[in-house]
Amino acid sequence: MRKAQVFRFIWRANAVLILAGGLCALILVGILAVTQLRWVFRERHVDAVVNTDLSGKLDEQLTLGSATRIIGNSWLLVRLSSDQSYQQGSFSKSADAARNYAFVAPSEPTRWLYDHSRFLILDANQIPGTNYDDKDEPTALISFLVVEKDSDNNGRLTGNDDAVLVFTRPDGTGRTAVLESVHAIISEQRIGEEVLVLYEGAGGYESVAFSLKDFSQLRREKISLPGASS
Repeated sequence: MRKAQVFRFIWRANAVLILAGGLCALILVGILAVTQLRWVFRERHVDAVVNTDLSGKLDEQLTLGSATRIIGNSWLLVRLSSDQSYQQGSFSKSADAARNYAFVAPSEPTRWLYDHSRFLILDANQIPGTNYDDKDEPTALISFLVVEKDSDNNGRLTGNDDAVLVFTRPDGTGRTAVLESVHAIISEQRIGEEVLVLYEGAGGYESVAFSLKDFSQLRREKISLPGASS
């Protein structure tokens, strides 16, 4: 009789332990499921992306961003940014990007790089470069790396699309597209009255010299890498 009671007690104890273990496992699975769902449905943020696919709902807000002094001139370069929010699959996305630049001066009307905000601007550089100290040379021109079209047809403007290199005067005048199908800018340097650009394009690496006076192309050379297959 006592043995039966002992076995019954052990059986009940095992049942309680199994039930407790099962409840703990269910709670753990629930926590993991909630965590996974939060990760799947969270808002994802990306930079330097412009969504061009208008088939879904897209909310866009344009705002003025940081202002940079143009060295040796009375102008400021002010970024116009976009913040896009849209649904992609089971989650929402937000994308920040530079869409235009304003040239602002104390006694002159504001000028815009473009009269629209359709493009993605990947970079804006003052040439010569700036350290923002008394030894800086006055800016001779400003270069912009601009994505104008969705070259890979994925419904977005990104750094993976072909870009255009654009030059302007420090006051925003004289906008000129000097290079097309640019994959990456390696270097931009003022050398005397010329600007030497090293870049990677669809055909490989090239160096191009431009006139500082009118941005016309003076020389162009394809750079072959030693040992690289042709």
